[in-house]
Amino acid sequence: RLFKEKGYENVTIEDITSACRIAKGTFYNYFPRKESILLHLGLSQMAVLKESIARHSKAKDFKESLKSIFKDLMLRNEQDPSLFKAVTIEVIRSPLLEDELQLIEEFKLILVPYLETALNKKQIAQKWAPQQIASILVGMYFYTILTSLTDPKANPMLAQFYTYLDMLWPGIEGEGV
Repeated sequence: RLFKEKGYENVTIEDITSACRIAKGTFYNYFPRKESILLHLGLSQMAVLKESIARHSKAKDFKESLKSIFKDLMLRNEQDPSLFKAVTIEVIRSPLLEDELQLIEEFKLILVPYLETALNKKQIAQKWAPQQIASILVGMYFYTILTSLTDPKANPMLAQFYTYLDMLWPGIEGEGV
């Protein structure tokens, strides 16, 4: 709420602790600095990813399972578009960008076993390594996010991501799989 009302840069630790009715020391027990809140939001998205993979990995149709996983991630982003935009912009400008890049790598690593299972079940082509497919999916996800934030005429995030997935699916699925 504070980030939306005042803008991220204008919110102080004092503002946060006052709004949360906690002592400054309590804040610092969880976050070494204000920017760490941004990193926490990225970590919480990783938890959503893991939960979503667990929930959808048993689906018979792998493409639908994949779509459901990314739907869970994007719906979370779309719950509060103005906050999502503010946080995303701050993450890019943040001194913690390198830590966020580590989270992107973790995102890929979480997807790899899921894709390996699909490969073993012959649901995707053996032509591509799961790491390659994970990289493409993560790249599409973040490109979709950035496009939706910078282009007011862009399709909604989920529709845009599904379009990209449909374009790439023949290559992921492969012929005769």
